[in-house]
Amino acid sequence: MSCGIDWCGFTWEAFATLTAGCAAVGGATWVGLRQLRVTAQQAAIADRQASVMSRQADILEHQVQVDRAKLRADLFDRRLAVYKASKAYIRDAMIVRADFDPNPQIWTELTVQLEQAEFLFAGDVRSRLQSVADEADTLLNEREKLRDLRRAKSTPEIEAQVAKVRELTKELRVRLSNLAEAMGEEMKLYIPRALEPS
Repeated sequence: MSCGIDWCGFTWEAFATLTAGCAAVGGATWVGLRQLRVTAQQAAIADRQASVMSRQADILEHQVQVDRAKLRADLFDRRLAVYKASKAYIRDAMIVRADFDPNPQIWTELTVQLEQAEFLFAGDVRSRLQSVADEADTLLNEREKLRDLRRAKSTPEIEAQVAKVRELTKELRVRLSNLAEAMGEEMKLYIPRALEPS
């Protein structure tokens, strides 16, 4: 049988070269496997870091929601004062009485609160509050005209003015019942359902 390698002609240089080559291949394999393990560990660390960052983003989003709810709670009393002053003024305007001037304390409180509303509410809510107050003023003015017509005893004009006052009172009563709705989302104190504790 013939042998492909001439073992007798194998020199020390050839043996050293073969051994060095095998050692290099073995070393490269060991380094490659070690590098694969390190890469796998780095990938696992990167996954954990991504998970931590995702949780941090969730916590930050929750904190933003909590801060918004806290701001709403902090502003609630001040906004409620505006709401109550508006409601009191409207009710005062609808009361039938001998003098048609608004109650000075109620009128003063409404004026102060409407000034604060400029800084407490978005433009739509502010304009609705001002509109309702203007309607109450209009009703008071029309009642004064009615009083003056009654004093002058002008019957056809009195009837027209009575109808006008009734219509304005009716419209204002509707606005009064919808005043809370006009205040909108800005008055609601809640944390969105997604953030409620389980």
